[in-house]
Amino acid sequence: MNIFNDDSNFVYLLNNMGQKIIINDIDVQALISNQKDKTIDYKKIKTIVAYRTGDIVIFQGSKWIIISEVVKTNTIYKAIMRKCNNILRYKAVIDGVDRVISIPSIVDKGTIFIAEGRYFNTEDNQIICTVGYSMIDVIKYITEFDSATRFVLNGGTWKTLGIDNVSSVIFEEQGIIYIKLQRDLKIAEDDFTTGLAFNKKTPAITTPIGDGSTIKLPTNIISIEQSKKFQIIAVCRNNNMIVTSPILNYNVTDNTICKVDFEGLVTGLKEGATTIVINYNDEEVILNITITHSIVVPIITYNIVASQGSNINYINTEAVKSYKMQDQNNVDVVGFNFTFSLEQSELNSLITPQEIISNLVSVTSISTKLTASSVKGHFYLVATCNENGVTTKRDLRVKGTFNI
Repeated sequence: MNIFNDDSNFVYLLNNMGQKIIINDIDVQALISNQKDKTIDYKKIKTIVAYRTGDIVIFQGSKWIIISEVVKTNTIYKAIMRKCNNILRYKAVIDGVDRVISIPSIVDKGTIFIAEGRYFNTEDNQIICTVGYSMIDVIKYITEFDSATRFVLNGGTWKTLGIDNVSSVIFEEQGIIYIKLQRDLKIAEDDFTTGLAFNKKTPAITTPIGDGSTIKLPTNIISIEQSKKFQIIAVCRNNNMIVTSPILNYNVTDNTICKVDFEGLVTGLKEGATTIVINYNDEEVILNITITHSIVVPIITYNIVASQGSNINYINTEAVKSYKMQDQNNVDVVGFNFTFSLEQSELNSLITPQEIISNLVSVTSISTKLTASSVKGHFYLVATCNENGVTTKRDLRVKGTFNI
């Protein structure tokens, strides 16, 4: 079973296996799944918070770009993200102050066409930078042709040869932008310590001024189970600056369906649909919320049993014995894969399990074969389900033929 494609136990898996990430400056719990492609560092991401192609994700201390189309199923959002391996930096004057603009990017000798899943190769002295459309406000100041913006990357200097902000950009202001760079000569003014190349022109950026109050939600539609809780996270800005502790007012249209406290914590009361109006200064957003029937998630347990014959907890010295996985109904597990390992027993702390068991091999996805050595003692056989992470262990013992 692939947990990324299975939505039936999503809430259970998210609560038990979810990892903390940041999308668009918002803390989010998500399921992160590895890809099998060994040549590219990208992962699958699955969460209940809305995001778009080209958004920046912070995961395990690194920045990633959502490079695929975001697929929505009910209230679940799924996509593929790829790890950034470089940063494009250039100087700009923002509201009269010298600043450094940093754009997380993926640098390739070629780039992937998402729709076709293939590579497009560049010439030897050229590279492609993949950047997210979410950075368009600073990407638009990168110039081409005679006044091409120059960058320092991997100890060399590069100049902008072209910008493709059309072919992979979606009309809803999301997508991927490709910046084509060509190797350029180093000059004395280039600063390799700070990673800033010299540019003849420094863009001047003026932040728009207005009354400036805005409020946005990562998603305007959510669904939670009865008696469950949900934290509303709103991003508020004044004059385009994020307000870290905004004062918000929450009003529920039908407070028999759910309630919300002064900090935006929603509790589902009964099945039904309603709205929550969130006010910040003179601005407001509406959150559509559906409360569903509580789902009782079964507790998953497995048993390690002898594959054949007696199921007592010992193996004779230098003998071979097989064990397999069964569910709580004593039926062989189907559709899951297990990884088997050995663990030290507290009953003989001076003897390692590797001294007691000379060989451990997987026979099938749910069974293993143990070969005992001539060393007697206790150990744990541990089985971990690869799909849901549930771990089971059993205390076993290697003994002599006549030593009961």
